[in-house]
Amino acid sequence: MTLVLVQKGEVLTGAMAVVLVDELLAFARGRLAKAALPASLAARDELFAEAQPAMAAELVEFFDGLLSRAGVSKDVAFPLDPDADIDWEDEKARLRVVLERWYVVMGEAAYAALGEQLGIELTFNLAAASTKGVRGLIGIHVTSITDTVLELLRNRVEDAIARGLSIEQLVRGTDTVQGLRELFGSRAETIALSETATAYNASTTLGYRESGLIDEVGVLDGPECGWTEHDDPDLADGSTRTLDEADEYPTAHPRCQRAFTPVVAR
Repeated sequence: MTLVLVQKGEVLTGAMAVVLVDELLAFARGRLAKAALPASLAARDELFAEAQPAMAAELVEFFDGLLSRAGVSKDVAFPLDPDADIDWEDEKARLRVVLERWYVVMGEAAYAALGEQLGIELTFNLAAASTKGVRGLIGIHVTSITDTVLELLRNRVEDAIARGLSIEQLVRGTDTVQGLRELFGSRAETIALSETATAYNASTTLGYRESGLIDEVGVLDGPECGWTEHDDPDLADGSTRTLDEADEYPTAHPRCQRAFTPVVAR
């Protein structure tokens, strides 16, 4: 079958017609992406509003369990040794389960939004070879979170010893010292805000790449937020970035709520 099109009275055949069809498809996808964007962003906000507190609650349970497994919540001899009394490899494995579950939730939601934006269907699979980069992020963040918690516990135990505090005071706090439970509650909230955004954005750029239709993304961010970190003079909001750049900086700082929009190339 020969493809025949007419443009301004001229008959186009073969390669010229294919180019025109591709341009028309890209134009149509661009219009569809713009039309679907407000609904996609609204759905993202609704997802975050529900998921972030739920993830924070799971992280609080994780931190409570960590303290319990270390014997911190029991009437044990003091001082606690965070390095020796906690199996950090086990804690990493437990934390990874929590993060992986939420990365799947965010990934599936991101792919659903991508499908509405581009009129295509893709399936998010955390175990797939294509999601290696997303899995790598989870591993990096599990290590970063547990390393931070270990250092925090070291400092808090040293401070408790210097102040002559008991295990209960270390955990629950005093009038002048914030307890571990309150501290971990705040940290859980920050982690949840950061990880949901990171997971959603990393999945979004992965989906755009898999679609074969997107090479660049538009960036929505706080008006003063920099690209690589909050104070980076290279402002993120309103800029256009390649997929490689977006992969490198799905977010710029803790609690960052950056979002990506598709720039349809074909």
